[in-house]
This record gives sequence, C-alpha cells and structure tokens, in this order.
Amino acid sequence: MEDTEERQRFLERTRQSQARARNQRKERLNELQQRVSDYEKRGIEASLEMQQAARRDAGENARLRALLAVKGVSDSETTIAPNDARPFVCLAPRCDGRFKRASDLDRHYKMRHRDLIVSDEDKKTLYCDYKKCPRNQEPFFRLERLRNHLRGYHKEDMPKKGTKSSAEWLRERNVDPKWWRCFTCLMRMQIKHDGFTCSSCKKHCESDRQSLRVQMAS
Repeated sequence: MEDTEERQRFLERTRQSQARARNQRKERLNELQQRVSDYEKRGIEASLEMQQAARRDAGENARLRALLAVKGVSDSETTIAPNDARPFVCLAPRCDGRFKRASDLDRHYKMRHRDLIVSDEDKKTLYCDYKKCPRNQEPFFRLERLRNHLRGYHKEDMPKKGTKSSAEWLRERNVDPKWWRCFTCLMRMQIKHDGFTCSSCKKHCESDRQSLRVQMAS
C-alpha cells in the first residue's frame, strides 16, 4: 500500500516537473519570437533610414556634379571605385580629398571650397571688431567660432552656452563699463544709447553681466 502511494506521489511530481518544463520552454520560445520580431522591425527601420540618406546623398552629388560641369569637369573625372576605403570624394576641381564619413566631406567643402557650394546670398563672413587683432582681416564663417575667439583670445565676459559664470570668472574677464556684447548676435551695445537690450536681435544682457558693469560705473 505504501509503495503504491509513494509511486503515485512520484508520478505526480514528475508530471508537475514536466508541466513546468513545458511552460518554461513555451515562455522562452515566445520571448525568442518577440526578439526576432523586434530585430526585423529595427532592420526595416534602419534600411529605410539608409535609403533616405542615400537619396539625400544622391541629390547632393547631382547638384555638385552640375556645378562642376559648368566648370568643365566631367563625370568620369569624379567617379571612384565602389570599394574605396574612403568612399566620400571631393568633387572640386584639382582636389583629391577623400573621406570615410559624409560629415567629414561636408566639413571639407565648407572649409576649403566654400565659394563653390555656397551661393553669394548665403555667404556670411564674420570679422573680429578689435582693430589690432589678426582676425580683423581674417574672417570666421561661424558665429560660434567668433564667439569662442572673443571669449578665449580677448577674454570677454561671455560664458559658454548652458553654463553660468561665477563671480571669480567674471573678475578675470576684460569688462568695459561703457559697452557689452550680445551673446546671440555678437554685436557691441553702447550702454549709454542702447541700455542692456540688443538693438539688433532684441536679446537682453545677462543679469550678472549687467550688475558687474553697473558696479564698475558707480
């Protein structure tokens, strides 16, 4: 009798163990199927993004080839092998620049061949307004570059974007109580005539910069 009951308990434990194993396998299978579905979805999204990027690159290349054709450069002169380790090639005349990334090629165009890719109305040269500064004759092409120059070379009191200037940092800056420079458009504002509001872009001078000039003038 006892052997029969023990056998029944053993069989029951075995059935329960097998049921748990089946449930675990089922859950694992469902998890794997969900992962496969997610990977396929991501692959489709990535493929669409690559196709969109390829279309944008194709449009940009067509525009550049058209500009070069006007200058007498044929398509054969700008064709590269598809397996080139640096597939992004500069199409400017007499330039053999090649790059691994499209962003590097874009930067190259902006720095070396700006006249070729930018129309006259889009060109914007920015000069340092300190007359004795070397960059008074050598232009910048980005506001951020000029802003960094004014902050680093001339020690002006314009903090980096997203940071707050400390009192100690401001004391080390070259500050004139008669004027301030707008952080946004970099125009000089004469306090006597403009106050602390930029007459160009209507931005306000930061409160700590205002306070420092008021203290210096008093």
